Amino acid sequence: MARKCNIYKCFRPVKRAVTACACISAAESGIQPTVSRDGELRRHTRAERSSPVQIIWKDRAGVDKYISGRSLDVSPSGMRVEISEAIEKQTYVTLQCVALALHGTASVRTCTRKGTKYVVGLEFSGGLQWKPKDPKPQ
Repeated sequence: MARKCNIYKCFRPVKRAVTACACISAAESGIQPTVSRDGELRRHTRAERSSPVQIIWKDRAGVDKYISGRSLDVSPSGMRVEISEAIEKQTYVTLQCVALALHGTASVRTCTRKGTKYVVGLEFSGGLQWKPKDPKPQ
């Protein structure tokens, strides 16, 4: 069954086993809502963290590339980083961020120019997951 999408003005198939379009109510689709307080479609909330990050990947020509940047925010399933060079979407990267206890692979989901830098959205893969540190008892 197809219903009209109120956000994108399109028709998307709605099935109980498949994630519905964001504009179709959870009651109609039978799917738990994934909308956060801010109206964003996110599985997890993000925590602002500014920490050094090292990223390694292969470009289209197969050449190894290395860049240092800084994290902007992080969630259990991904992070945003600011770097000086663009990375193509769907590129797999290896990242290391000692301050956040992260070392593993991620996929580039977004890459947007912001001034002279690029903001890259990474989705963790290969079982990598960020866990916030518990506050120390006083």
